[in-house]
Amino acid sequence: MKISARNQINGTVLSVTPGAVNGTVKVDIGGGNVITSSITEEAIADLGLAGRRPGNGVHQGERRADREIAMRIGALKLKAQLYCGDELAMGPGKADLLEAIDREGSISAAGRALGMSYRRTWMLVDSMNRCWRDRLVETVAGGGSAKGARLSDAGRAVLAAYRALEARLAVSAEGAPLGQLGEMLRDVPLPPSHG
Repeated sequence: MKISARNQINGTVLSVTPGAVNGTVKVDIGGGNVITSSITEEAIADLGLAGRRPGNGVHQGERRADREIAMRIGALKLKAQLYCGDELAMGPGKADLLEAIDREGSISAAGRALGMSYRRTWMLVDSMNRCWRDRLVETVAGGGSAKGARLSDAGRAVLAAYRALEARLAVSAEGAPLGQLGEMLRDVPLPPSHG
């Protein structure tokens, strides 16, 4: 796994299964490790995965709509969430939103890119700005060329630290305990018993 602030992953696509809103992609990242991820249909198209035949190489990292790819290792799904009191201050979705704001330069455009409503996007940004000591997203209103949104220095630092935390969690999950659990886990569940 190649690690950066965006957790770029190099691997070989094993399968892409489209869905109504989200699909699934399986990527062999080497060393016997296969990552399965939920991925938006938009990301499938943006990454050129639509109609991709198994075995084609893919470099993952330019678009992050499929962020959870780095947090599902085999049957194990890890989700790092940081709370400020009872409010979620940072999780995979909020990190994706910060990356989208950085890429798009606009809160509303970032929301559209991630398939979120305008209201939901603004609520998430407001929540993050209220939870951290310094604002993560700075906005400029108006019609000039400087309008829009950008990550503050604190926003970049929080995003980088969160992505590093995710990477460390993924690495620490690998090994004997996960392998032992994998050996005891069925490939698919039995049908429900009707008793």
